Amino acid sequence: MPVYGEMPGVDKDGLTIDLKDYTLTLRGAVKPAQAKGRGVAYREYEVGDYFRRFTLSEIIDKAKVAPSLKNGVLILVLPKVEPAKPRKIEVKTE
Repeated sequence: MPVYGEMPGVDKDGLTIDLKDYTLTLRGAVKPAQAKGRGVAYREYEVGDYFRRFTLSEIIDKAKVAPSLKNGVLILVLPKVEPAKPRKIEVKTE
């Protein structure tokens, strides 16, 4: 189950993803564009930060969360925990 987040201007170094208990926190920092000898004529997005916090359900496998960032779009794959498989439990005697 992927989650998409638009984070224009954020690169890999400016992105922080934290997962504690069932709380997922996303932080993104946008660095100012470096104009080489010229002024900026037009800027679609201002310099700033992104912050979002989500509460995940217990069915998400926290160990297998997989993020990727490409062209300002963050994709988080949140796989579900595999259901417990039925098994037979043997009783030991002494």
